[in-house]
Amino acid sequence: MKKNERLLKTQNIMFISPSYNVEVGRKALPVNSEVTESKIVYHDGDSIRVLRGRITDTDDFFITLTRKDGTYRINKKYIIKIEEDKKTNTFFEGEEG
Repeated sequence: MKKNERLLKTQNIMFISPSYNVEVGRKALPVNSEVTESKIVYHDGDSIRVLRGRITDTDDFFITLTRKDGTYRINKKYIIKIEEDKKTNTFFEGEEG
């Protein structure tokens, strides 16, 4: 884990400080970049939580969501649903429209 990352209450989600730029391929996206907003619904222990923000990266295990208060990495196995802004029609791997 990098020095500016810390784990939240559960192991389902990881917080990265707001000053951190998320690496997407070879290009870093700053926190204030213009990307479509999404809503992610996920399990957090016995409860269900929702985060809204911009999906800035995805890999085999995590989805990275950027918000004003920082960047979150959510484990895909805990994600129930991803809703994207109705203006776009793009979906991530494994998601259907």
